[in-house]
Amino acid sequence: MSHIDPTVMNSLLLAAITLMGGLNMYLRSKAEQRATSQQERIAQVADNTHTLVNNAMGAQLQLTATTAKALADVTHDPVHVAAAQVAQTALDEHLRKQAIMDNTPAMKAYQPGKS
Repeated sequence: MSHIDPTVMNSLLLAAITLMGGLNMYLRSKAEQRATSQQERIAQVADNTHTLVNNAMGAQLQLTATTAKALADVTHDPVHVAAAQVAQTALDEHLRKQAIMDNTPAMKAYQPGKS
């Protein structure tokens, strides 16, 4: 058997430990990137879902307000007039809240499809 100089052995061990540490850091970094990427995709789906629901709510409120006003204009029934006012108030409130959200710095910076 050949004898390996202790200094050489220590250098080899140090190099192996350094390599394993570097590999560990690399693998951990890749795992964190995958987790971040998945979190970003989940956040994007949540944002898209919220936008879709908000748009559907706005469309429904607009339809309801328009229909209620048309009925009130035809019948002049106080119940229909009151319903039209309630529907318009609900639409106005939705649009007011949406304008506040659309005016936030995050929403101003938001560009659909861009990460």
